[in-house]
Amino acid sequence: MQRGKLILPVEGWKGIVSKYPKAHAQVPQDALTAGTENVKVSNRGALVKREGGAKFTAFTLPFGAPADAIKDMYEAVFTDGTRYLLTMSNGQLDYSTGGGDFTKAQAGYTAAANMEFASYRDKVYFSNSAENPQVLERATGYGSVLSTPCTITIVTAADLAGDSVTIGTTTKTEGSHWTKTDGDNAATATSLASALSAISGVTATAVGAVVTVTATSTLNVWTTDATAMTVAATSGPRIKDMGCQPPSTAPSSLTPGAGGSVPEDTYYYKVTFLYYGAEESNGSPESASVTVGVGESSVAMTIPLGGYGVSARKIYRSTDQISFGLVGTVENNTATTFTDTASIDTTTIPDDNGQPRKFAYLAQFKDRIWYAGISGATADLDFSEAGQANIFPSFNNIVCNPEDEITAIVPFNDRLVVFSKRSFGQILGTTADSFFYEAFPGSIGCVDNRSVQVRTLRGVPVLIWLSDKGFYAFNGSSVEYISEAIEDLVNLNIQQVRFLDGTNTQDTSTQFTAGTSSTGIDVTSAPGFLTTKGFTGGTNPVKDTDAQAEWEAGSGSFRVTQNTTYPNQLMAPTRRVFSYGEGELDASLNVDGSNLKLDVAADNTGETANGRKTLPATAPSKTASKIVLPRAGAITFNGSVFTGTPGRTARHVLWADALGTPGSVIENGPTFNVTVTTIPHPTDAHTFAEVPAGTYWIGSEAVSGAVSFYGPTFTSGGNDVAVFTSSWTAATTSGSAFAVVPSYSVVQTAVVSSGEWVSPSYDTGLFADTEGLVATVAGAYTAAGTGTSNVAVVVGMADTQDDLENEDGSYTSQTIAAFDGSDAVTQASTKRWLNLKVTLTQSDDRYTPTLAPLTLSFAGTATWVSPAIDVSADATKYNLAVSRTVPAGTTATVGYRSADTEGGLSGAFTPVSFTAEAASITGATVKRWVQFEVVTTTDAANSVSARVSALQFDWELTANWQSAAIDLGSTPSALSLFLADAEANGGTIAYSMREAASEGGLSSATYYSVESGEYPETTNANHTPLRWVQLKAVLTAKRDKVPAIDSMTVQWFRSEGTSIRAASLFHDRSYYCAVAQSGQTQNNMMLVFDEYGNWTKYTGVVPVSISMFYAIPYYGTATGNIIRFFDGTTDAGTNITMDVRTKAFDFRDITKRKALRSVVVTGLNNGATYAPYYSVDEGVTWISLYDSLGQATFTVGTDGSEFVRKLSPRWPNEINGKTLSVRLVEASATAAEIHNISIIAFVREGEILSA
Repeated sequence: MQRGKLILPVEGWKGIVSKYPKAHAQVPQDALTAGTENVKVSNRGALVKREGGAKFTAFTLPFGAPADAIKDMYEAVFTDGTRYLLTMSNGQLDYSTGGGDFTKAQAGYTAAANMEFASYRDKVYFSNSAENPQVLERATGYGSVLSTPCTITIVTAADLAGDSVTIGTTTKTEGSHWTKTDGDNAATATSLASALSAISGVTATAVGAVVTVTATSTLNVWTTDATAMTVAATSGPRIKDMGCQPPSTAPSSLTPGAGGSVPEDTYYYKVTFLYYGAEESNGSPESASVTVGVGESSVAMTIPLGGYGVSARKIYRSTDQISFGLVGTVENNTATTFTDTASIDTTTIPDDNGQPRKFAYLAQFKDRIWYAGISGATADLDFSEAGQANIFPSFNNIVCNPEDEITAIVPFNDRLVVFSKRSFGQILGTTADSFFYEAFPGSIGCVDNRSVQVRTLRGVPVLIWLSDKGFYAFNGSSVEYISEAIEDLVNLNIQQVRFLDGTNTQDTSTQFTAGTSSTGIDVTSAPGFLTTKGFTGGTNPVKDTDAQAEWEAGSGSFRVTQNTTYPNQLMAPTRRVFSYGEGELDASLNVDGSNLKLDVAADNTGETANGRKTLPATAPSKTASKIVLPRAGAITFNGSVFTGTPGRTARHVLWADALGTPGSVIENGPTFNVTVTTIPHPTDAHTFAEVPAGTYWIGSEAVSGAVSFYGPTFTSGGNDVAVFTSSWTAATTSGSAFAVVPSYSVVQTAVVSSGEWVSPSYDTGLFADTEGLVATVAGAYTAAGTGTSNVAVVVGMADTQDDLENEDGSYTSQTIAAFDGSDAVTQASTKRWLNLKVTLTQSDDRYTPTLAPLTLSFAGTATWVSPAIDVSADATKYNLAVSRTVPAGTTATVGYRSADTEGGLSGAFTPVSFTAEAASITGATVKRWVQFEVVTTTDAANSVSARVSALQFDWELTANWQSAAIDLGSTPSALSLFLADAEANGGTIAYSMREAASEGGLSSATYYSVESGEYPETTNANHTPLRWVQLKAVLTAKRDKVPAIDSMTVQWFRSEGTSIRAASLFHDRSYYCAVAQSGQTQNNMMLVFDEYGNWTKYTGVVPVSISMFYAIPYYGTATGNIIRFFDGTTDAGTNITMDVRTKAFDFRDITKRKALRSVVVTGLNNGATYAPYYSVDEGVTWISLYDSLGQATFTVGTDGSEFVRKLSPRWPNEINGKTLSVRLVEASATAAEIHNISIIAFVREGEILSA
C-alpha cells in the first residue's frame, strides 16, 4: 500500500471545468468541476463565497401597481451629475434618482416587449420595437413655454376674468370652463383643477391656491395671464416621441398689407418646427394662396404652436408651390402670428428630415444614434444625422447581411459592431456617405444583445457575447471561443418575445368601393386610387368654360360660340355691313361708289346728217345713207326730195345691208308727192316701226318721174352713201352744204335688264341649335325714274359654309321684302352661315335702280345657361372668376342658382357681383348642384358685343371615406406604423382610425387621428389595441390641388412566446451573464468570467435585468424587486449556498484502488459552517467527512485568523474507488473562504481495477 498526498491548489485555484468528466485529463488539478456554484477565486487566490445582494427599495415595481418582472434597467447619466435608474415593468417606465425611491415616468407601453436605451447629449433615447421610439430628458420646457409636470399658482383670482389655460392643444377658459372667485384663490384653484382634469390624459389636483398638473405624456402649458397666475415646472423627466414631428396644420389667415419688401406675386407658405434649438422638422402642409398686389408689401398670418421640445418656428414661402425658401424665424413657441416682410427668401425648406422607424436595438456611435431590429427590414441599420439624433434622412441606411437578421449593435473601439443571428460584421467609415458594412468570416452570431459587454483589462478592451455556439471574445481583429470549459452549461433558453407582423392594405378599387364614401369621393375615375370628385369624369373640383365645345355644351338662345375673330368666347351676334365690292357680281351690274346699279344701255335717239355726197350728173333713181342701229327701235327718217317739175312722186325706203351696199328692201314708206320747191328744199318724214338692231341703209327713191336727192352722211354709218342708177354705187365726193339738213330719229324699244349679286358667306359664329334666328336687313333703295324697277333680297342660311354656297344640305332661305329693318328673318332654327343674294331688275335697260349697301343685323341679346354642375354634397365653398370684355354700350352679366338636387335648378338666377372685373359668389349658400347663366348684349347699333372668354368656376370640398371593417384576426399586442402612399398635391389628407373588440362595436367607437409613418400611439397613447379596425380618410381639395391616396396600410404586432433575456454586466474585472438553462422560463443561473479567464457559476441570484447605478450594480427580479448586487452575504435575506467540488484525482494510477485517509481544509475564520464530502465515483455519490469530534459539519471561528480542519471518513466504513474528489458546502448567512484542500489517500498495491 502506498500513501499519496495532494495539496490544492497546486498552482492556484481555477474556475469551473464542467465540460469534461471530473477525472478527465483536460480538467486541470486546480480546477473546480461540475456542481460547483456560488464561489469565486479572490484576489488573494482563495475560494470565497460570492457576495449577496440587498433590496434597493422597500416596495416592488412598477411603482404604484402590482408587482411584475423588471424587464429592463438603464442608468441615465446627465451632465449636471444627476442620474436616473430607469426601469420598465409591466409596460410602465419608472425612475429613481437614488435612495431607493421610484416615481412613475410614463405607463402604457407594451408589457411583453423589452425596452432598449441609449444616451446622447443629456437625452435618453429608447424603443421596444412595438411603440413609437421615444426620448426622455429633464428640460422643463423650450421656446419660452413650460411643460408638464408643473404647478399653477393662483395669485390674484380677481384678475383672471376671461383668462385661459392651455394644456397641449386644449384650452380651458374662465367663464366657460372654470370660474374665478374674487378674493378666494383656493376656490379658484379648485375650479381650475376640475376643468384641467377633464382634458384627456391630464390630472390636476388643487391644494390651497396651487394646482399640480401631471399628464400621461409631456404637454406644453400656456396661460394668458402670467401675473395673476404663475406656472412653475416641477422636476422629473419629460418624454416625447423621438424625431422631429412636423406641424400638422398650415399657416392660415394670410392677409397682405404694407410695411415690408415682399414683391408683388402670389405666394404659398409652410412652417417648420425647430426642436431643441438645432433640429428642424420637415414642412407643414401648404397654406392657401395669398396675392400681394399693388401697394402691398407684407403678409400677416397665423402659425401653429408646437409641442414639447419646440424652441422656434421657421416660416418658408413659395411662388410655384415647389421651392420654399426661408423668410423668417419666430424664436419662441408662444407667438401665434408672423408677418413676412422679406424681399427675398433664403434657405430651402428641409424635406427629408425623417423620423425613426420602430426598432429593437440602438446605440450612440460617432455622434449619431444608430438603430436596428426594424420590423420588416431586419437587416437594415438606420442612423441619424451627425449631432442631430432626431433627424433620420431616408438615405441614412445600410443593409448589412440581407440573409440574417440583426440581433445587436454595440460600439467597440473605432467601429460599430453589428451582430446578426449567425454572423457579425462592423461599420467602418466616418461620414454618412462613407459608412459601409464589412462582414467577418464565419457563422458566429449573437443570440441576445443583452449578453454583449466590453471587458477591459489593463487597458485592453475585448468584446464578449453569447452566440448559439457559446461565448466568444473579439479583440478587434480575431475571434476567440472562450466557453469550452463550461460548454455543457451553455444549453440555454434564450428567447425574445417575437412580434409577428400583421398587415392590411387598402389599395384596390374593390376595397375602396367596399368602403363608405361621401359624395365628394371618387374611386372610379382613377382605378386603384382614392381621390376627390370633380366635374363629370374628372377629379379636379373645377368646371372652367373657356372653349367652344364647352360653351356649346350649355343651352340658351342666340349665342355666338364660334367667332373666328374672338375664338372660344361667348357673345351676341353683331351686324354685317356688306360692300358690293366683295362677293360675286353679275356682269350686268356695277358698283357706283358704294351703291349697286344695273349697267345702263345708251339711248340712241338718231342723228342729223353731218354732210352730203355729190351725186352723179345723171340723176339716180335711188339714194341710200348707211346707219347703224345699236338697239331695236322705231326709226323716223326726215329726208329731202325735191324737184322742179310738178307731179313727180317718191318714197322713203329702209334697206338691209348687203355686204356694205343696200340690199333687200325691208320696208317702203308711203309714196308722197314731191313738192316743187325752192331752196330751202322741203323734207318729208316716215317712221319705220320696230326695227331690230343692226346695220341699215335709209334713203329715198323716185316712184314716178325724176327727182333730186341729197346724199346725207351719218356718223353711225361711217358716212357711207350709195346711189342707184342701174346698180348701187358709192357716192364718194362730198357735196356742198345742205339747204335743208336731213336726219333720222330713233325711239328705242325698251329692254328689260337684270343682275344678281351674292355676298360673301358670313360666319356669324352662332351656335347652330333649335333656338330661332332673328335678323333684319336694312339698306336704301331708289327705283329708276323711267320704267319699272325691282329689287329682291334673299337671305341664305346654312349650318356649314359648303351647304350655304352650294345651296345644299342644311341650306334654307328667306326673301326680305322691306329694307328698313321691319321685315325680319325668322327661322325655326339658328344657322351659323348666312349670305345675301340681291337681284336688281329694270324694265328699260337705259335706266337703273340704285341699292345702297345692305346691313345684316341681329337681335342684340344672347343667353347661355351652363350644364348642371354636381359639386357633391361635400362642397364647402364656391369660387368664380369671369373673364369678360364689355365695350361701351354693351353688357355682360352672370348669374347662378344652386339646389340640393339637379331637378331643383329651376329658380331664378342670382346676379353675380363684380369688383374690378373679379366675380364674387363668396356669400353663396353652398349646395350640391350649381348652374350659371351668362347674358351678353350688343350696343344699340349691333356693331359690337360684350364678350365672355372664360367662366372659371371651382369649389372647395371636404370629403371623407371610411374603410370596411378590418379584422386583425385577434387582439394585437400593439399597432405598428400606419402607412399611407399618397400625394396631397396642395390639398390635405387627414387620416384617422378607430378600434373595437367586435365588428359591431366599430360604429360607436371614436376615431382618433393618425399620421403616415407614425404609430397610432403617437396621437392616442392610452388606447388599448383591439381586434377590429376601421380607417378613415378626410380629403380637402380645391382647384388644381387634388389629393390622391394610392394605399393605406394598418400594421400590427402580435406577441408570440415569452421573453427570456440574458442580463449581463462587466464589473470589477469580471463578466457576468445571467441566463436561463434549457427548460427554464426565467433566468436561473449566472455565469461569471473573471480576469484570469476562469468561469464560475452562480445560482440563487436570478437577474431579469442588470444595470449600474452610481457605479454600483443593481439587478431587477421577476417579482418586481431591485437588488443592489455584491452587497452582503445573503440574497436579500436568503442564504447563499457555496458548493466547491474538486477534480476527481486518480493519483496518477487509474488502475489501483484508492482509500481516502484524510482531508485537511484551511480557510478564514469568519463564522462559516461547512459540510465536507468526498466521492470515489466522480461525484455520483457524496459521502460525508467528519471532524475530530465526529461531526459531519464544522463551524469555524470569527477572529479572522486562518483555520485548519482535518477531516476523515467514518472508519471502518470507508469506501474505496478509482478516484477521489472532495466537496465543501457552506450554506449559512455568513461569508466563506477556503485557502487549501489537502487530500491524503492510500493506493492499494496488487488490487488491479478495470480501467
